[in-house]
Amino acid sequence: MDAIDIKKAVQYRKLIDVLLDSSQFADVVLKGGYFINVITREIYEADVAMKGEYILMAGDAKDLIGPKTKVENIQGKFVCPGFIDSHMHFESAMLTCTEFSKLSIPTGTTTLIGDPHEIGNVLGVHGMQAMIEEAKTLPNRILFTVPCAVPDAPGLETSGFDVTSKDMKELLADPNVQGIGEIQSFSNIRPVYEHAPELIDDLVAAVSYANSIGKTVEGNAPGLFSKELAAHIISGGNHVSCHETTTKEETVEKLRNGVSVFMREGSSQRNMADCIRAITEDGLDSRRAILVSDDMVPADLLNYGHMNDIVRRTIAVGIDPVEAIQMATINPASHFGFKDVGVIAPGKRADVVVISDLNNMTVDQVYLAGKKQLKKAN
Repeated sequence: MDAIDIKKAVQYRKLIDVLLDSSQFADVVLKGGYFINVITREIYEADVAMKGEYILMAGDAKDLIGPKTKVENIQGKFVCPGFIDSHMHFESAMLTCTEFSKLSIPTGTTTLIGDPHEIGNVLGVHGMQAMIEEAKTLPNRILFTVPCAVPDAPGLETSGFDVTSKDMKELLADPNVQGIGEIQSFSNIRPVYEHAPELIDDLVAAVSYANSIGKTVEGNAPGLFSKELAAHIISGGNHVSCHETTTKEETVEKLRNGVSVFMREGSSQRNMADCIRAITEDGLDSRRAILVSDDMVPADLLNYGHMNDIVRRTIAVGIDPVEAIQMATINPASHFGFKDVGVIAPGKRADVVVISDLNNMTVDQVYLAGKKQLKKAN
């Protein structure tokens, strides 16, 4: 057991005391709101009680209110887990992690999964590490999925630095690195297989190492079907995503093969409306349907929002609001194997969003690890 595990054990023991000792109380209670349960896809009245950085419980929390408890009356409003953007690039926004977070946190995004392959193209491992270190200073959760092949097509592209499977041990050792990012080097299946099979060898080596230490791998499979899609899935260790899916037919094929479809709805590419038809028209299960931004520009973040706006657009094309919220909370948490975010339940990290208008996804309050955030960015 390491120091982090010991700390959590101590904190959990204190949570138990608060719940069972009548002389101890919650720090914050969100009182009287409509609780969005993304586990059971329900909405019902419930309080949400928080202690420190954790959720104590969702339910009747009147006994957890003491003289120093901060009680927020949220009657008529909705409370849900903080939103997760499962695939985005800070470089495309032309913003640092800090400045992007200033714009996204007030809109309810509490977890970001950044793919730093653009800075990796220019500055290699050291550039990516600099971005990761900045992210560690911020109050929101920022994890990274790093490239294992830079450039994607050696001999046809020029990059500032090369990144290969040999760099994975150093990069993946960082606790803020979730795993390997979009595996673009094996998106054009036939040409790579026939003319550059060494790229596949290096990819499989990187993926095998990542999987062996419990790290995830993200795919990149535009327009792939049948055997080519199967080959791509296997190259990623059999549990991959794809954020380059653009049609209903692709979505159906990928969902049926266990791919997590990252339905992209950012500033430059908007594919959600076509992808979502696999659910609204064909009735496919949505548990592997995940909303992402990919590329966002500052003006859109400032004027429209971030994941809350993407959820709003998803509701507008016919998805039930709770199901749409699942696509930005519990679904990505399940894909990445997150145990502490994506749901509001006892012992989870208290990343909580209060919504005043459900269909328009108007964010009223945001809590990061139990701390209330400013409503608007400065």
